[in-house]
Parts: sequence; C-alpha cells; structure tokens
Amino acid sequence: MSKLEIELGDVNITAKDKYLIDLCVSSIISGRLDQLKLMLADVDSSQKINSINKVHDALYKAAPDANRTIWDYELKILKSDDDWIYSLMSSMIPDDEKEKIKKAKINKSSNIASLGSCFATNISKHLNTLNYKNTFTLRVEEAVNSPRLIDMYFNPDKVPSSQRGLWDARFGVESKHIIEIIPKIDIFILTFGVGWDLVDRNGDICLDLVSIGEKLTNGELNFRNPSIEEQSDYIYSCVQAIRKHNQNAPILVTLSPVPLSGFFGLEHVIRANAISKANLVLAIESAKSKAKYVYIPTYEVVTSIAPVLFQDNIWGEDGTTRHPNNELIRSICESFAKLL
Repeated sequence: MSKLEIELGDVNITAKDKYLIDLCVSSIISGRLDQLKLMLADVDSSQKINSINKVHDALYKAAPDANRTIWDYELKILKSDDDWIYSLMSSMIPDDEKEKIKKAKINKSSNIASLGSCFATNISKHLNTLNYKNTFTLRVEEAVNSPRLIDMYFNPDKVPSSQRGLWDARFGVESKHIIEIIPKIDIFILTFGVGWDLVDRNGDICLDLVSIGEKLTNGELNFRNPSIEEQSDYIYSCVQAIRKHNQNAPILVTLSPVPLSGFFGLEHVIRANAISKANLVLAIESAKSKAKYVYIPTYEVVTSIAPVLFQDNIWGEDGTTRHPNNELIRSICESFAKLL
C-alpha cells in the first residue's frame, strides 16, 4: 500500500485543514483525480465525496440471502458452477412458479407449443433434440414479433375485416386454427421480440407487403412505439385468450435477445433496439402483475451474463451477427428442461 508523508515544519493547521490534506492525499493515491478536481472546485462538497459509496459498501457488507443479491458476488458463484445457466434461471424464478411448472407433469410426450420468431423456433428445435417430440412452433417473422401482432393471433376478431384476407396470406395460418389447438396444449411458451409496430396511416398493423419500401419512404407506413401500458394490455390479452380455452397449461413468457434487424425512422437501429427491449421488459413485468404466467429469463442470460461466462462468442449463428450461438441456446434449453 502506498504511503505519502508531508512535512509541515512550524506551520500550524486546523483539524479541518488536516482533514482536507488527508483527503487530497488519499484521492491521489487511490487514483480518484476526478473527485479531487471536484473537491478543489468546491471544498464544501468534500463530505459528499467522502460518503458517495456508502450504499455500495452497505450492500457488500450485508450477507447475501434470498432477499439480497450482489452482482459481483453472484457472478463469482456462477463462474465456478458448470451448470450456471440452470442455477441462474432457477434462482431468478420464484419457488411457487417453479412448482406450478412441476405440477403440470410435462413429459417427453407432452404437447409443447412455442409462439414467436426465430428464438421460439430454436427453443422448439432444441427441445426436440432432447426427445420432447411433440414440440412445435407457430413462427412469426422476427421483424414484426410484437405483443400486438401475437395478440391478433389469439384474438382474430381484432384483425380488421378489411385485412383478414391479407392476414391469412401474410402469416400462412388462420387464427381459428390456433384457437382450435389451444385446448390440446400442455405448456405454452410465448416469445415476444419487437417493441415497435409497423402501422399504416389508420394505425393498423401493416399486412400488405406490396411496395413496402416505397410506403415507408413516402410516409404511408411508420414504426409506432406503443406505450408500456398498451404493450402490457396486449400481453395480458394473449394470456386471457389462452386461458379462455385452456385453464391448466402453464404459460411461460420469454423475451427474445435477438435485436432489431433494421429500423426506418429518426432513431438509429441500435438505439431503436434498446428502446424496443426496454419497453418490452417493463411491459412483461407490468402484465405479470395482472396475468398468471411464468417469466423465463432467457433474455437476461444471453445479454447480461453469457458475454461474461460463456466460453464461445455468443452471437453469429445462421451467418448473422444478431442470432445467439447455437450451443448457448442448446444449453439454455437443457437448463429449461430441468425445470419441467
């Protein structure tokens, strides 16, 4: 540890002067020059600087337990855990919700339905490799996989009558067929991926792909960002539609980590994606207070922890930088299967 001594000779200093000198010295030794500059600009702020990390220190001094989690502490534990994905997912899902999944008694012959974009498809694919043979996906294009659009799948009456022909042609399956199979499903996995809706001037979701680029350019189409309350209502409506036809099957909700492929508007695509995911995170949390479903933290595993703990590059599957590594998704699905 570095030590700095200052010889003052016959100079008399007050206790406050000595405190300030000690603070300057400790700031220099610890490399906190930015705080030292602030202190010298306003000496009265020294007390604030001295106490800036009190909450941080208090968190770390408190012993971790069920109600107190510390980022670095948790990460240290996960680093030494070969089954860290399962451990993390299990710790993030409340015990009563895990029990609901277990009570469904899902087995290799159960009917498992996932609905969403490529991430939902990959979940089904990997569950199939784990011998869950009756697993299938209703695939939605990843660029439009929003809560509003999925809500229209479960509630076909929300598709404007003028668009119903386009709807069936656009997504290759009639909503009524989805309604018919809901009672036969043992567990649902809903994956939401996009927070923006591509809408026309009437506010209806775009289903007509003719000259879509031209329509974006001339303003006939635009990307709309629903409010968190609107998104929450769409998610709640999806859950209620399932419950209308199936009272018992667990409903699991995931957020796809796959970012937006592109964006047409004032926002840069990277910024637009951040808005999209943040909007969905909050909407999923909001809807969960009204609807009964289990949130599976795949988004957090891929975007927050896997970049630190996963040995390989977590992106690049299917030749695109936006798709998570196949091995990572397989590991997530293996961990998910342990929850069943």
